[in-house]
Amino acid sequence: MKPRVIKIVITGPFACGKTTFVKSLSEVVPIVTDVGLGNFFEKSIKRFTTVALDYGRIKVDEDLIVHLFGTPGQLRFSFMWRILARGMHGYILMVDSSRPESIEDALYVYNFFKSIKDV
Repeated sequence: MKPRVIKIVITGPFACGKTTFVKSLSEVVPIVTDVGLGNFFEKSIKRFTTVALDYGRIKVDEDLIVHLFGTPGQLRFSFMWRILARGMHGYILMVDSSRPESIEDALYVYNFFKSIKDV
């Protein structure tokens, strides 16, 4: 019998840990599309940012495989959110609770994903 395959999107605002989350859970070498940041403010938070997606996979057991797709957090790459959301079974919204602006920015991301899929 083939295992059940589900797609989970990992989303949230800039610099909230999406790439780290996917990397830490994936059982395969993750695909990461990070590039260096040029903006001084952004570079003060982290050195790289996701521009397309992060991908990882977890084999929970013989009957279940989970594909993880991390979204870019910067609004200029938000066109990828809809692309990555296609066929998703659910999403995880991440925030960096040490940065108040992350929590505020997460509301925008939440409303976007809520509007396209009721999961």
